[in-house]
Amino acid sequence: MGGGLAPAPPGMPRGMAESKVRSRAGTGPARAVVLVLALVYLVLAVGGVVTVGWGSFGWEDPVTLFGVFGISTLANILHGFIGVVALVAALRGGAYAFAPVAGIAFTAMSAFGIAAKVFRDEGDPLNLTWWNVALYLCSLVACVVVYGLRVRLSRRTADRHG
Repeated sequence: MGGGLAPAPPGMPRGMAESKVRSRAGTGPARAVVLVLALVYLVLAVGGVVTVGWGSFGWEDPVTLFGVFGISTLANILHGFIGVVALVAALRGGAYAFAPVAGIAFTAMSAFGIAAKVFRDEGDPLNLTWWNVALYLCSLVACVVVYGLRVRLSRRTADRHG
C-alpha cells in the first residue's frame, strides 16, 4: 500500500474519502496551539475566580494572579469565554476558524491594555498589567501561526490539484 490513502468506507465514493482525509491533514499542530490557548485562558479564569470571586463588575482594587496577571471579575469572564470557545474550537476541529477571530480579539485586548497602562489605569475595569498585554500579544502571534498553517495547507492542496 506504500503511502496511499486507505480505501473508502462502504457507501462513500473514493474521492469523498480522500477529501475528508486531506481536509484534516495538518490540523494537528493548529489544534494543539488552540488547545494550549484554551488551557491558559481557562487557568486564568478559574484562578481569577478563586482569587477575587464574583465581586462587583467594574473598577476594583488591583489584584494579581500568580503575582503578575491583573485580574478582575470582568477579566475572569472574558478569559473564561475565550478559554471555552478555544477549547470547543480545538476539540471540534474549528482551530482554523478560531484563529482569525481570536486574533482580532487579542489585538483589541492588547490595544486596550496598552492604552490603559499609558493613561495610568484610568478607566480600566479589567485591571490589566503589562504581563496581560504580553500574554495577549503572544496569543495573537499563536493565532497568526495557526492562520499561517491554514494558508500553507490551502496552497499545498491547490498545488496538488492545480
